[in-house]
Amino acid sequence: MFYLGIDVCKKTARYFILDQSGNKLKAFTLDNEKGSLESLLKRFASLSLSKDNLLIGIEATGSFWEN
Repeated sequence: MFYLGIDVCKKTARYFILDQSGNKLKAFTLDNEKGSLESLLKRFASLSLSKDNLLIGIEATGSFWEN
């Protein structure tokens, strides 16, 4: 199992992916726009992450998390 933490701000979101042991596998920032959000699937595929082995947690700040 891998873990994705998302910290959402007004213009960007910060993503942290941890492995099974809690070690940071990848960290990146994306703009909060449609194209950036769609690129997440490609990033997950490049790391061999699927919905079956990924647990996602998100910090819901105001309404910015709704995308």
